[in-house]
Amino acid sequence: MGKLQLADVENEYKKFPDLKREDVQKIREWMEKQPHLPKISDLEIILFLHSNYHRIEPTKKTIDENYTCRTHVPEFFANRDITGTEMKTALDIVVIVPLTIPTKDQYTVLYGKLLKSDATDFSFESCLKFLLMIADVIQRESGAVHGYTFVLDMEGVTMGHVARLTISTIRKFLHFLQEAMPVRLKGIHLTNVVPFIDKILMLIKPFMKKELLEILHLHSKPETLYPFVQKECLIKELGGNAGSLMEIQKTFNQHMVDNRDFLIQLEKVKADEKLEAILFLHSNYYKMEATKTAIEAYYTLRSTVPMFFTKRSAQEPGTKRAIDTLYGTILPKPTIENHVVVYGALKDFDTANFDIGEIFKLMIGVTDVQFLENGAADGYRIVIDMKGVTFGHVGKLSVAALKNFLVYLQDAMPIRLKGLHFASVPSFMDIVLGLLKPFMKKELMGMLYLHPTYEHMIPYFGKECLPSDCGGESESREELTEKCFGHIKELHDYFVEEEETRRIDESKRAASKNAGGGLSGIMGSFRKLDID
Repeated sequence: MGKLQLADVENEYKKFPDLKREDVQKIREWMEKQPHLPKISDLEIILFLHSNYHRIEPTKKTIDENYTCRTHVPEFFANRDITGTEMKTALDIVVIVPLTIPTKDQYTVLYGKLLKSDATDFSFESCLKFLLMIADVIQRESGAVHGYTFVLDMEGVTMGHVARLTISTIRKFLHFLQEAMPVRLKGIHLTNVVPFIDKILMLIKPFMKKELLEILHLHSKPETLYPFVQKECLIKELGGNAGSLMEIQKTFNQHMVDNRDFLIQLEKVKADEKLEAILFLHSNYYKMEATKTAIEAYYTLRSTVPMFFTKRSAQEPGTKRAIDTLYGTILPKPTIENHVVVYGALKDFDTANFDIGEIFKLMIGVTDVQFLENGAADGYRIVIDMKGVTFGHVGKLSVAALKNFLVYLQDAMPIRLKGLHFASVPSFMDIVLGLLKPFMKKELMGMLYLHPTYEHMIPYFGKECLPSDCGGESESREELTEKCFGHIKELHDYFVEEEETRRIDESKRAASKNAGGGLSGIMGSFRKLDID
């Protein structure tokens, strides 16, 4: 097989008529505006486009997720020398190969099996790393394909192997598989399933979306696999006609060794670690002094406003209450102007459970995760849906919380804010604005929108952007909130570490530094918001 022979790009266009050159160019132009992303080839863009059925916005998200994972998950994407100790050990323990004949549906089949039943040297992480290395090679050689089917032969799997599975590794792998891997996955088949398969499924199911669960199939014997993967595709060991496993393994493992240099070089292709600096530069339209001021304000606020920046984990009582009280999410589709939408609304109308400080804290956490996972965006619009808000809620608004939030939003948040929208505005909205306006600069006042009805919002957002129960075509607020807050609940360790490590030491601030303004330690000058 020898060295890597890249698929021919022109042939990709011939294979898939739905693949358009202008779509590849759109993705290329978008990537050029994302300074944290690496430069990639047209072939790689085609793989991402094809895996997302040629939809532009999902393709962008998959690309961003892919290279973010390659940066932040070293257990899969670092130390990939196929001749190194780790990989040599993995190759002695597991066989993973692409089978030579596709299924009748033209799906490429990846087959995996343990070579040793002794779990002493078994490393789940190393086996998954090897699988992803194989995917990197065969995708670039084969180009886009109609789909992939994975067959895992469980012969030889013991409870000793199960004991070596880690929740963290399972979660990271399934996230990459479902959110970042440029493949059309058509089936996962476990054959020769073990009696304790229920225990394995208990570990993996919490991280599997329904779409993945729907293509998971269990087979007690190889014969029930044949309707999905025909005998002519399968190895002799599974009753097939496509050669012996050892022959295929020997040839393919040598092919992987032949491409050692490519796999090592690929380790360098990842998202730029200076992502946060890019976020601040981008949000300030690449103006250096404004960027410095925003960074200063950002970290000063995180150090001096505990109401928003301490006890942020979803395990904290205040955050739990906010989660129970609120519909909150980043809407999955951007606006017609490609702006990200942050949406919040009351779910529980009881004023006894309403705490504006905890709600602001929760939604700031949601936006933090959005920045770090998705990078810079063309713009942001914040929607505060006032459905269910009563004068009793207004009476519980804290002036300090309102002031602190508006200082953070205007002086420190690394976003290009394009609109602050109030939906379902009540008759007493003038009283609410009376509380807000003293802390709003003219730039923010210029992008303030009041919407009496959901229909009034559609020209700004588009129906496909808005939740179904807000007159739109997206999922319901309940469904979107469940996904969003479910992810926040998974990030306990991130929020704890962020609070411990990402603060400034005010005692070391230079005495001559002018840290005045609306808050102690906050730069008083408001960063210029360019309207474009």
